[in-house]
Amino acid sequence: AEAASVLECYGVGKLVHDFYTAAERSFSRIASELGGLPRGERWHRELLSDMALDIPKLRPPVLRRETRESLDGFLRFRHVFRNLYAFNLQWEKVRALAEEVPEAWLELRADLESFASSLDRIAADLES
Repeated sequence: AEAASVLECYGVGKLVHDFYTAAERSFSRIASELGGLPRGERWHRELLSDMALDIPKLRPPVLRRETRESLDGFLRFRHVFRNLYAFNLQWEKVRALAEEVPEAWLELRADLESFASSLDRIAADLES
């Protein structure tokens, strides 16, 4: 595999980072409205884990277990990206995660759409 320049690696890494950051922003909004945001040093990890929980009388799971597990690598990368200098990023790892983004996005989108449909059904049941 061909190596990338520091600039290319950082640019692709930023796209991977932004993918997870956007997902996490959605999770934060859901948690704020339905159950509360985790607190403490590990709140990012707890938030992702919480999204796979079924919370009776509050909300169904937001993510399937498989989706949560696939997003875990993006969460770990988010931490690395924010805490390393660009020249310390490893192109092979960045490229591998970047190649996972399209499938991860499809899984995430399907789970979020399913979650929204579940909320619609719950709301309709409450109205009837």
